[in-house]
Amino acid sequence: MKKHFLSVLVFFLLSSISNAQTPEDYIVRTFVDSNGDKIDEIIVPGQPPDHHREPVVELPDPSPSDGVNILSSVPAFNWCYGCSATSAAMIAGYYDNHGFSNMYTGPTNGGVVPMNNSAWGYGECPLSATHMGYDGLSVRGHVDDYWVSSGSSGDPYYGNWTQHSYEDCTADYMGTNQYYNWQNIDGGTTFYYNTSGTPLYDYTGCEPDKRDGCHGFRLFIESRGYSIASLGNYNQYILGYNGNTEGFTFDQFKDEIDTGCPVMIQIAGHSMVGFGYDDNDSKVYIHDTWDHSNHIMNWGGSYSGMVHYGVGVFNLAGTAIEGETELEIGGAPLLVLNSISPNPFSDALSVTYSIPAETMVHLSVFDLSGRLIEELIDERLPAGSHTAIWTPDHGIPGGCYLVVLNAGRHRETGRCLKLN
Repeated sequence: MKKHFLSVLVFFLLSSISNAQTPEDYIVRTFVDSNGDKIDEIIVPGQPPDHHREPVVELPDPSPSDGVNILSSVPAFNWCYGCSATSAAMIAGYYDNHGFSNMYTGPTNGGVVPMNNSAWGYGECPLSATHMGYDGLSVRGHVDDYWVSSGSSGDPYYGNWTQHSYEDCTADYMGTNQYYNWQNIDGGTTFYYNTSGTPLYDYTGCEPDKRDGCHGFRLFIESRGYSIASLGNYNQYILGYNGNTEGFTFDQFKDEIDTGCPVMIQIAGHSMVGFGYDDNDSKVYIHDTWDHSNHIMNWGGSYSGMVHYGVGVFNLAGTAIEGETELEIGGAPLLVLNSISPNPFSDALSVTYSIPAETMVHLSVFDLSGRLIEELIDERLPAGSHTAIWTPDHGIPGGCYLVVLNAGRHRETGRCLKLN
């Protein structure tokens, strides 16, 4: 089984050299999970091209009212032992510079993540992958235990010494480079997606054999003493990929940026970070893990010949960072899920909620496994009290459901009981 798996991954790695790269080239398998959902397993084995780099762009001044917004202080790291782990490190570095200061606690730059990784040398970043001799580390770290060369399935520690405990880097928790732990070749990280296009929240359905990188990044964040908001980390195909009608949209990407959240951008065989947008031609500003510069791509298009197919979303619980409507005064949240009634109900459920200022509002119903049942509200609403009605289709079975209200970076969750 592992020999077959390795041959598939090596084929993917070699195919990344070709010009035409589609997401289908990186789907390891498609299966039906315990909820009856059809799931794609995708390997991201991306490594930087030897010579080619994409054009560098200047960042515009942020002006959301004019359709342009850019998050500040998002680090640009070059490739550090896996593009997915490097992208996660850039996202963590952004939060480290915006009040979540325990993301990085090393000696460099006064304990604050710098805006690029040149202080550690090309291809080194302790937030992505710890390495003995770098950033004051005097014992073996991630690189020492798991890395041989791109595409390798050999973990140096295996049969020779005890591997280190997961601690300070994203690659540890995401399973990157770890063949004997999570069946990932060097450079590789695995992600899972609902083929329907709906979000796949914090997926753990293939553990203990394989780890979803999105779930692993959540574990890293929690290891630093922080938490993810309710239903706040997920992988999702973009709208239209493989004909889906429920995927992640450019407007949703804009919402994430406007509420201070960088997004992991998935293109065929490669992970990057989206940190800004321009409504003109649906442009996304990115750090591509190949250099320390700013770049741009069209949403749903391709980048360096690699087709855009998905995203990874990570919403930390806590106070708003930047760019969003503030929904707290004096530490008291003003976003309120006022009532869910009648509860229990049979035919129709009324959901009343209040927001203190105009903002984007998402109101959705999920089952207890986190599967989206129906999206009730997805629009910008004025301040005040609002009511939505859920009239479930006849095929929706009786049982307990979650009503999730999202406004800005804040979430409120309630429960309802549908009678048969």
